[in-house]
Amino acid sequence: MLVLFLLGITINGFIVVTFCLEWVTNKNLNDTDIILMCLGMTRFFWHLFFVLLFLPNIVPAVFNVFYGMATFLNWSSLWIVSVLCVIYCVKISNYTNFAFMYVKLRISKMVKWLILASLLSSLTFTLLFWFVWEDYTFTLNNSTTVALQNDTETYTDTEQGFSSTFFIYYLATVLPFVIFCVAVLLLIHSLLIHTQQMKSSATGLGRSHMGAHLSVLKKMVFSLVLYVVYFINNSLASFQNLSYETVWQMIYFIVDAFYPSAHSIFLIYSDGKLKKAILVIYHGATGCIKNNKQSPETSNPD
Repeated sequence: MLVLFLLGITINGFIVVTFCLEWVTNKNLNDTDIILMCLGMTRFFWHLFFVLLFLPNIVPAVFNVFYGMATFLNWSSLWIVSVLCVIYCVKISNYTNFAFMYVKLRISKMVKWLILASLLSSLTFTLLFWFVWEDYTFTLNNSTTVALQNDTETYTDTEQGFSSTFFIYYLATVLPFVIFCVAVLLLIHSLLIHTQQMKSSATGLGRSHMGAHLSVLKKMVFSLVLYVVYFINNSLASFQNLSYETVWQMIYFIVDAFYPSAHSIFLIYSDGKLKKAILVIYHGATGCIKNNKQSPETSNPD
């Protein structure tokens, strides 16, 4: 499990460094690159804080701070992924609705505001979750000191506190998931219609465009499947009181760490700049290995 978190730190760190260098070199980033860089940052620090949660002999107050940061970063990454999908949907889809066209013409100016709104939404849900959870744990810890005749009232207060905590946590996860699914399904629907229209074209240009559209379709479906698996895993974990010793808790953590790493790898594969950067690193590393293997032979001739 630790390997998955370290892998996530490495992959998302690579995404952040690549776009930071691009920003420094060109003094500018396009909309998609800005979103990918922000997504890489949130996932990088989420993996980092999640690893810190497992430090031995960690002070409870420090654990709560790390957990709060991990929760904020997790929800932020979910919101930013939804924003990324909305950007793809608006830019690629061919809907002629007036409202859709209005957004399409102004989407570039809205990107930074959408990212800011995502962070503020995540912060709001995190603070609400924190305060309600603190109140719930306080009620739970004090329930043992309540007189016997007040047991029913205490039980009701405890149940209400748990329900409120669960509602906030679930709402913060469901909202970006719904936005993501709607954007993906709209994009898939638009691409399917456009692909059907291009099938009648016998020109090479039409076939090349259809191939590009099918490629985007496959990427969107893969991204949707990843998110659905993650959401189901998160939902099942929310409904159950899992301890750290159970197998289900281990499965939850593995899937929880696998989704952002797998999706980031998918983004590297899908993005031309990231793919080019990883190929440069790969060829550079293989070149260094070949040179190191050849150097002993050249220094010790027969």
